[in-house]
Amino acid sequence: MVIENTARGRIPNAARYGVEHRSGSGRYLRIAAGMLRDQGVRATFAHVRAIAMIRLHRFLFDANIQARLPKAIAGRTELKGLTLRVTTGKEKRAAIHCSAVPSKTFHWALRGIAIDHKKYHFVDIGSSWGYALLLSARYPFRRVTGVEFARELYQNACANIDWADAALWRKRHSSV
Repeated sequence: MVIENTARGRIPNAARYGVEHRSGSGRYLRIAAGMLRDQGVRATFAHVRAIAMIRLHRFLFDANIQARLPKAIAGRTELKGLTLRVTTGKEKRAAIHCSAVPSKTFHWALRGIAIDHKKYHFVDIGSSWGYALLLSARYPFRRVTGVEFARELYQNACANIDWADAALWRKRHSSV
C-alpha cells in the first residue's frame, strides 16, 4: 500500500518505515507501529484489512491458476535490481513495485464498464507476469497487448502466455 506522494514518486510503506530489506513478522510489526504513530488506529486498521483481503482473495481464487504457471507469480515484486528499459532516469526512480491484479477485481471492473469488448483493444501497461493478459482472454477483445519495461518480467509474461496458448491448443485439438 502506498501512503504518500513525493517529488520523486510514490513511497511504499516498507521504504517509509525502513524495512524494505527485512522479511517476516518483524517487518510487519515495524510498519504497523509506524503507521499507528503517523496515521492513527483507523488508517492502520484499514491498511491491515486491505492487505488481509488481498491475501485471502489470492488464496481462495487465484492461487490455483497461478501455481500452474511456468513462471509463478510471487505476490509483490520489487523492481530494484531488474533490467528496466527506460528513456530517462526519472522513470526508473518512479518505479516502485508490481503485483498481479486480483482476478475478481479484474472481472468486476470489466463487467462494470458495460462495453462491447469486441470493439476494443485491451492494453495492459505494466504487464509484469502477464496475468491480466491471461484474464483478458476470457473476453472477446479485438486485440490484447501487454507493455512491460522490466526485461525479466517481460520474459516471464511471454513464458506464461506461451503456456496458456499451448494449453488452449491442446484443449481444442485433443480427442477423447
